[in-house]
Amino acid sequence: MSAEFITSPLASPERTTPGTITLAALLNILWRRRLIVVLLTGLGVAAGIVYGLVVTPLYRATAQIRPGITAFTETGGPVREWALKDITRFFQRRLYLPSVRRQMGWGPEQGYPVIHAEFIARGAQNIQGGNVVTLETLSPSPDEARRILEAAIVAFNEYAEADTVASGFFLTRRGLEIQIRQLQNDVDKLDNEKAHLGIEIDKQKAALKVVDGERQRLELELEKVDQDNAYRDRVGQQSEREAAAALVGLERVEARLRNLPAEAPGAGARRDSLMMSLTDDPLRSWLLATHRQSDATAVSEMVLGALEVRERAFRDQARADSLRHVIEMSGYYVKDLRLKRTGELDKEYAEIQAELSDLQLQRDQELVSQRVELKQQVLAKQAQLRALSPLERIGVTDTSDHPVRPRRLRAVVILGFLGLLGSICLAFVWEYLAVNRDIILAHRAGRG
Repeated sequence: MSAEFITSPLASPERTTPGTITLAALLNILWRRRLIVVLLTGLGVAAGIVYGLVVTPLYRATAQIRPGITAFTETGGPVREWALKDITRFFQRRLYLPSVRRQMGWGPEQGYPVIHAEFIARGAQNIQGGNVVTLETLSPSPDEARRILEAAIVAFNEYAEADTVASGFFLTRRGLEIQIRQLQNDVDKLDNEKAHLGIEIDKQKAALKVVDGERQRLELELEKVDQDNAYRDRVGQQSEREAAAALVGLERVEARLRNLPAEAPGAGARRDSLMMSLTDDPLRSWLLATHRQSDATAVSEMVLGALEVRERAFRDQARADSLRHVIEMSGYYVKDLRLKRTGELDKEYAEIQAELSDLQLQRDQELVSQRVELKQQVLAKQAQLRALSPLERIGVTDTSDHPVRPRRLRAVVILGFLGLLGSICLAFVWEYLAVNRDIILAHRAGRG
């Protein structure tokens, strides 16, 4: 700054020396040019206010992601193939644009969203950083900002899933799908086996009914034997009564023969032959003693009647004895039948009942347990299949409640401050031009 500027009337000659600048002189300049300072500062503040009102407000959406599970170890542990730098490079190169435009329904000239991706690669003193990538974007609508980030995540998944030949993600997903179908087939087989067991159970129940029918048939057979024995007993009693009645008749015949008169002449030989046919010695003796006193014809008829009565009594008694024997043998048969048939039927019934219980146990417990186990395996495989993703979202996409751009207060402060600085500079320049105008114009005239 020249000496002429320093010796301005605004400066006090008593307090200044040539070649020095004092604070009072500077403040005097600003005070004299205060209108410029106020106007330019006000214009800066006004520009900041207008900027905040004119510029479209933008909302921020933030999402955190990390490399997703693309495969599983033999023990079920997750395997993450993608590196953090590969994910950030995808967003830095804006490879998501075509997919995001398609998902948002934008044309090539409409949407050009900018997504920032960053992660902490390594902390201070070689401390390993996190495995989380933070995605941020700005949009006039909070909902649109959130949908942009979600579409960008889908775009990366589409990009990563495009390799369907050697990708571990693809192979793992196909393998899990095959395992799930196999497990579901096993569940269907269990349903078929359950139906088969139901048929076998029905067969065993039918077999139990057959055994019950055999028992009823046995009871009917035993009842029939009892009825037959009752009939035989009645017939035997009747035969005994007839035999007793025949013996009574025989006694009457014998009594009558004892009371016959002496035998007629010439009939002795016939009576002798008839009497010799009698087997009862007392009767024969009696006839021999009285044959001379009886009539030959009457004796012959009585002897024949006695023989017939004796034969009938013998036959009736034999029948009664035979029936009693049959009844007695039937009793042994009934006991043997009860012992054998009842034991066999009880054994068969117990075996069928045991088989039926085993089948019901298989159907109601074992098959149910196997089905539950297979269902759990299916759910586990489905959970692994759902967990497969090149990118894994952490939490939810967060959006700001208020616009983050423009920052009105900061814009007002910055533009106001710039206006203040500009006004101070302009005030000094204006003061310089005002004080040294004659010299500046003289120089220009001399050049001219």
